[in-house]
Amino acid sequence: MIFDYRKHRASRGLGNILRVLNEMTRGIEVLTRVPDHPPASPWASAFPARTITAGEPPGPAGATAGLGEGDRVKLARPFWGVLDPDTGVLVQDRDAQDAGERPTYRAGSNGTIIYPYPAPEYFVEEMRAKSNYIVSMDDGRRLYSGNPSPAPWVNTDLERIPGQYQVTHHKGKTYVRPKFNSLDRVRLRESFICRNNGKRYEAGWRGRIFPLTMTLADCWATGLYEVSLDDDSFGRERGMVTVYAEALIGVPEH
Repeated sequence: MIFDYRKHRASRGLGNILRVLNEMTRGIEVLTRVPDHPPASPWASAFPARTITAGEPPGPAGATAGLGEGDRVKLARPFWGVLDPDTGVLVQDRDAQDAGERPTYRAGSNGTIIYPYPAPEYFVEEMRAKSNYIVSMDDGRRLYSGNPSPAPWVNTDLERIPGQYQVTHHKGKTYVRPKFNSLDRVRLRESFICRNNGKRYEAGWRGRIFPLTMTLADCWATGLYEVSLDDDSFGRERGMVTVYAEALIGVPEH
């Protein structure tokens, strides 16, 4: 059966957006945990799939105009959500908010912009034009952020934050992972023992993305990054380590 997008234009409201989303994406997996190096990459089977990055370069923090897939955002205010059973997307729950219940997400919670795939370009552009977004939160759940502002291109519920994630759609699932550039500052998400040298690496150790034996394009394609770790407090070298993007967290330069 051919899905008729013309019957499900984004301008017809939240219900139709969710129905379209349900038709296009049946599941989402957020790959956040990487055990001892080197684990089997869950991206290996997804590598041939089309990888979508943001439609335009990251703007200044707080600017949400024309957010692209992979852009990192935070919630500007608390979000009370209820699960839409047909799509698995959290939608605004005004009743819970009015009742003073604990919000599903606090203000400042982080996530990544995603779009339905496959979808015609006009559908995605219409969602962007109205600043209506699906946000893949860092805990793996998705929420619908409808633009509360009468002004187009300004979704006051979301704030752009530094950082970029890669988004890949493959066999009905959506995978997200961090994306880094050369010399980006990062820290280790968790402690692990390297199976290559038996050395223990501690969560919180910092360093820089420093490709030596692979190109940056290789890093983006495989999800593996070489990191030059900072010396310890006594000036002893911690050396280099190669880990998957999911094992890293971007940090500010200072």
